[in-house]
Amino acid sequence: MIKMLKFKDFKKPVIEYEGRRYIFSIKSLILLAIAAPISAYLIYLFFDLPINYWLHEIVVKQTVYFLNLFFNMGA
Repeated sequence: MIKMLKFKDFKKPVIEYEGRRYIFSIKSLILLAIAAPISAYLIYLFFDLPINYWLHEIVVKQTVYFLNLFFNMGA
């Protein structure tokens, strides 16, 4: 019960996930809201470069191999 009272004293946002409560500062939540989309877009741009197409080919070959190995898909 004492832990529950401690959470009520905070003015910071409390996020509850799977029965656990997490407290973040406003600054970190704003940083997450700005940095997450920017980093996702930069990762997209990195993999969209023509020099990285060989990565796509490797992933496709591995996917086909495992589909054939586990599920006999004939892919």
